Amino acid sequence: MNTTWRSCALTLAILLAGCGKSSLEPPQRTASYSAGDVESEVSALRSAAMMPADSKPAETPPEGSADGVTRKIVYKADVELLCEDLATVAQRLETLATSAGGFVADAQLVGASGEPRWGTWKLRVPTGRFDGLLAEIKALAEVRSARTTSDDVSEEYYDVEARIRNKQQEESRLLRLLEDRTAKLDDVLAVEREIARVRGEVEQAQARLRVLANLTDLATITVHIQEVYGYQPETAAGFGARLTRSIQQSWESLVGALEALVIALAVTLPWLAVFAVPPTAAILLVRRWRRRAVMPRAA
Repeated sequence: MNTTWRSCALTLAILLAGCGKSSLEPPQRTASYSAGDVESEVSALRSAAMMPADSKPAETPPEGSADGVTRKIVYKADVELLCEDLATVAQRLETLATSAGGFVADAQLVGASGEPRWGTWKLRVPTGRFDGLLAEIKALAEVRSARTTSDDVSEEYYDVEARIRNKQQEESRLLRLLEDRTAKLDDVLAVEREIARVRGEVEQAQARLRVLANLTDLATITVHIQEVYGYQPETAAGFGARLTRSIQQSWESLVGALEALVIALAVTLPWLAVFAVPPTAAILLVRRWRRRAVMPRAA
């Protein structure tokens, strides 16, 4: 009898424990949100995106320089060369750019046949080959001028990178907000508009980052080449060489002046035939008529 009562008491205790546990669990409900929830969530996302850089979690900077940051430098050079054979120098210039792993981004050649020509070549080469290629270009001909510039865009580059990461996180949160909850159609459309806005800002930032990466990965060298026939590099010459050079320059100037005079006469002759011959003929006819009129009176 005692065994039977003990079994009943144990069964009753188990049932009471199960009922107590089930009563403590909260009922399962379907998550839903109102328009106010959407606006507050979107406002929070915008505030997080516009936080100043110093309030965001610190990130480990990339390695590669003394201060632990890989510097992003835009290198540019502008070189003016003077040579006697432009075609040869231009061909060697393009060969140097190709061998350095670069390419000719733009080329312009100006000049008529039989006249000195000039041209401009814009080269894009890897930044690591910038100094070596620039020295080889200067060795092609006489350097009349050379200018090198560098612009540090590290701050802008890493700022754009950070903005892209923040905007992508904002987009992920909006997507989760759209997937995990249900709401009215107007509220869903409001979240979708925010997603489209964030994606547009991400694309703009990515485009700017690609431009900066291209400028920093490839240096720009602009080469101006001027052709001069019979050109001789400037050297520290003696008296005889200077005298010979002066006589040669004087002779070339005289020949040039005579050629210009002949060309001017050749251009002027047709006009003289049109405007000078008729008045001259009229003057001669008038003089002849006057002589005939005077001869009878003298007789």
